Amino acid sequence: MARQNRRDIFDPNEVGCYHAVQRTVRRAWLCGSDPVSGKSFEHRRTWIQNRLQELAASFGIDCLSFAVMVNHAHVILRNRPDIVATALPFRAESRWRTFDPGRRCALPWAKLWLPRSGRNA
Repeated sequence: MARQNRRDIFDPNEVGCYHAVQRTVRRAWLCGSDPVSGKSFEHRRTWIQNRLQELAASFGIDCLSFAVMVNHAHVILRNRPDIVATALPFRAESRWRTFDPGRRCALPWAKLWLPRSGRNA
């Protein structure tokens, strides 16, 4: 039996805690020392921690805990609908653009809120 869609399980208007796991592919090393290549990727641990804090603060999510292993990471997250509800739509769009400037916006309200120079073609 197939699993349920996340949109059917996750209610964005209700506070919830979630465990997320991200794995690497093709024997890639996320951090630590790779015994095959001899390279050390330990510097990525701090980079991942800083990036998690930056993203969580910008999108109304609390990062309660995380563990970065050699080939995967575990993150315990809590959504914050109270913070998201107070954010204006154009501010959410501008925050998203700072993290992914090349991505086109498909949100229907974006053309109403973005200044003319920020609209997608």
